[in-house]
Amino acid sequence: MSKTLSFLEAAWTLSRDHALAGRRREALTALRPLLDGTDAAGGPPVSVGLATMAHRLAGRLHFNAENYRAARNHLRAARRLSPGHAETHFDLGLAWERDPQGSDRFALHSYRRADRLNPGLPKYLAAHGRALVRNDRAVRGRKLLLRAAELAPGQPAILRVVVEGLRESGRAGEAYRLVVQAKFSAPQCRDVNRLYAEARFALSARAQSGRRVRPAVLAFPGVNVGAAVGCRRDGPAVVRPHPRRIRFRQG
Repeated sequence: MSKTLSFLEAAWTLSRDHALAGRRREALTALRPLLDGTDAAGGPPVSVGLATMAHRLAGRLHFNAENYRAARNHLRAARRLSPGHAETHFDLGLAWERDPQGSDRFALHSYRRADRLNPGLPKYLAAHGRALVRNDRAVRGRKLLLRAAELAPGQPAILRVVVEGLRESGRAGEAYRLVVQAKFSAPQCRDVNRLYAEARFALSARAQSGRRVRPAVLAFPGVNVGAAVGCRRDGPAVVRPHPRRIRFRQG
């Protein structure tokens, strides 16, 4: 038994070291005995804790390689083994969210579960709030986003999620104010400065798209319309076109 446990622990250590070094294939190969549930000689099952960690690591490795379906399969296996592990639900939400063929609704379910299992954690609050916005529940989503920003004012990764959620809910101005506050608190932070530039651009683009187009002012030399408008002026007349209204009769 001790030899089997030593083998399984060695497999976990080796797979973790490969993962930290960026060797994804080697890490997944070393994880195979743990994912299969037995050692290479067909020994006793892997413990629940070790199997959970193995599936979570495999899920993250596939996630980083953008193999989102494989990542979800491993994360669901980890969820079955340890349903009360909040980070597993959070990772599963990411795998649903980042996948171009994924589901905002399933991502919301996973983020909500993570938030309920570990309430008040800013990372879970922010992800939950943004997922609510993307599922047409903007009012509740904004409350969670602002709460996350309040709890983690100096964390750019969380601030990015908050800003994206507020912007997607139509609150670009509110997102900009949060970024300005963060920039004031950490003026040298590169991530915050990047967020600040993005927020300014988004706010400017929004203002440009909502700006009304004024009528053009055209000059026609030799045309005197002073009498028509009740005034006289030297030089070319200025004609200000008026909008024409088209009425449709009901027949």
